[in-house]
Parts: sequence; structure tokens; C-alpha cells
Amino acid sequence: MGGAGFGRSYPIIPDLKAKEQSIARLFLRHHLQRSFGVEGGINFGVLEGENNHENKNYYFSSVIIPIDVRLLLMPVITPRLNPYVTGGLGVMYFNPVDKSDRPLINNKRGEYKLFTPYLPLTAGIQYFFTENTAIELNGSYYLTTTKYLDDVDRGKVDNYWSIMLNLTAFIASGSLDNDMDGLTNDDEFKLKTNPNNPDTDGDGIPDHLDECPTVPGLPQFNGCPDTDGDGIPDHLDECPDVPGPKENNGCPWPDRDGDGVPDGEPVQGLGD
Repeated sequence: MGGAGFGRSYPIIPDLKAKEQSIARLFLRHHLQRSFGVEGGINFGVLEGENNHENKNYYFSSVIIPIDVRLLLMPVITPRLNPYVTGGLGVMYFNPVDKSDRPLINNKRGEYKLFTPYLPLTAGIQYFFTENTAIELNGSYYLTTTKYLDDVDRGKVDNYWSIMLNLTAFIASGSLDNDMDGLTNDDEFKLKTNPNNPDTDGDGIPDHLDECPTVPGLPQFNGCPDTDGDGIPDHLDECPDVPGPKENNGCPWPDRDGDGVPDGEPVQGLGD
């Protein structure tokens, strides 16, 4: 699956007031299991902050380009709503400048490298609004190893966080079982069931045990319906909308002589 996200970023730097800025992410995600996957992605964004403390006006802005690989875990799986967490490792490019887009003093002097390793930690929630498309809302905290995101060593490592809204599209692998219901995605495609829902018709009978997995039915008929309530499931009933005896394949007996007694119904031990 692939996706794109858009949101806002906020630097966490001692003595600096964070100014929110835009951030975007492109990513690819592969689910090894429905609840576990690997994600690789790249972000494009800006960090910005200022400090007016003690009549000193300090400002910085930095383009950031983080690239990372993350492991994804979904502790709870439902057909629609799934919380998740991710953690990983990446490398980020940054370049602190002033309001005129000129490199700040330490940046200009080459006092530090413009790349830093970082650990991205994310918590979010995913909502499927179609069978293979979902939106996600998440918050991420980025732990870096540099003290120079704002060009100044303030004695502590600089970090930042973001909040993002993602749109994701899934291409299901045929050999996987996305919803862990015992049917592969290929099986679900052939049965026309939902590969992300273990009970497509919502009748309480999982797809792999349901003989009619796309139509709500009854447990006594292995998930198949009995519309007319005659004790014969619709797929075996030649007259599914009209009650009839099993001996006549679920259809009512005819009354060919018009005497009000169905032909197949015995009267006082005599047939009609």
C-alpha cells in the first residue's frame, strides 16, 4: 500500500517559541500480517522558531527532509477502525537560516553537519471508508541527535513533533489474509467478500464458516438466510419468498382441483 500525509510541525528547542509550519509525507507500507508491517517514507517540511527573551530577537527557519524506515503494530483489528503505533530509524537533512534565507552563523562556519540520525515514534488511528482506502490521523515525536536544529547549542538535543492526516490506498497481496479470518485475499476475491472484514455480511458467522458470506443469515443454516421462514435456507428453496414443505422443495403444494386442500396435504388419512 502507499499513502500521503499532510500536517503541521512544531520544534521542541529550549528557550525558543515554536512556530507551526507545514509538513508532508510520502510512504509505502507492507503488511507482513494484518497487525504488523514495515513502512518506508520521506518527509518534506519546515521548522521555525523565535526568541524575544531579554530584548534579544533570535529567529531561525530550517527546511527538513527526514527519510526513515518504521515498524508498525496494530494491537486491535476491526473492519473499520484500527489504532496503531510505529517506531523506527532515519536520517534527516536540515539547514538553519535567518529571515533572509541566509545560513545562520554556526551553519555558515560549518560547525556541524547538516544531517542527523533520528528516531520517529508515532501513535495514530486508521479508518477505512472504502474496502481498500483509509484515512489516518497521527501524532509523531522525532528524537534527533543534534543540538543545532536552530543553529545554536543550548546544551540539550533538539527535537520536534508533528500532527498529520494521511490518505492511504491498499493493494492486497493475494497470498495474505488481511482480516485473519482463514481465507486468503485471493479466496476473498473469488467469494466477493471483504478482505479487510472477517464477517463481510455482519451476521456473526465468520466468512470462512459462512456458506452465504455476502448475505446475512442464520447460524442453523451456516450463515444462509431463510427469507420465508419455512425452515429451508434460500439457496436450497425453490420458492424462497413463499413458505412451503421440504417435500416440495420449499414451495407450497398446488390445489389443482380447487377444493381448498393442497394436493400434497393428506386429509383424514386420504390424499387429495
